[in-house]
Formats: sequence, C-alpha cells, structure tokens
Amino acid sequence: MRCGALRILGRAPVFVSLPVPAVPTLDRHRHASLLAVAAEALSVRGKLSFHDQKADSGNTTSRGFCPTCGNPIVNKSSGYPQMRFIHAASLDNPDRFKPEKLAYSASAQPWDYVDPKLEMS
Repeated sequence: MRCGALRILGRAPVFVSLPVPAVPTLDRHRHASLLAVAAEALSVRGKLSFHDQKADSGNTTSRGFCPTCGNPIVNKSSGYPQMRFIHAASLDNPDRFKPEKLAYSASAQPWDYVDPKLEMS
C-alpha cells in the first residue's frame, strides 16, 4: 500500500485477473481491476476497515480499505468465502497486472471501454 499503513502478502498464484466494468450499485458506479486469490494464501499486515453491502445475488460483499488513506485494498464475498479479490491499484507494482477475463460484462456501462480480446462472463 502506498501510504505504508498496510502490507498485503500472498503465498499462492493468482487464479484470475478481472477488470470489472463500472456497474450500478447502491451508492455509485464502480470500475475495479481485481486479482482473485485463495483466502488462506493472503495475509495483511496492518488493520483493514470494511464496508459491507448486499449484492444482487443476496450475498454480502465486504470491501476492505485502508483506514489511513481510504484506498480500496481487498474485497470478499459470502458467496465465495474461499476467495479474496485484491485491487490491482493497491499492488507494489500495479503495472504488472494483466487482465484475463471480464466479470459482469452484461452490466457494463456503454462509456466504459472493454477490451474485446478479454474473455467475457
């Protein structure tokens, strides 16, 4: 994390790199680029703050952010308790993020560019 208050450590390979287009939510439209990793392979030094929200699926989505600078760090979902979704922008080297698959493509806003080479879901 750039402010230094948190440190994310991973011990396993990334399952998939997901650019998520801006989709309507309860509070605003969001776009995120995420890395999906096994929950047990991820550790965080420092304390995350979480904001919980009900997803359209009925699951609870928890968004973890740095309480010092407010940057989003990691997401988790009650529908996928074995997974964590790390925000690519929170990485030490975010330029190494390589998107593989687009999630929620059917909900993308027309102004949000989607790379046509990505697998859609």
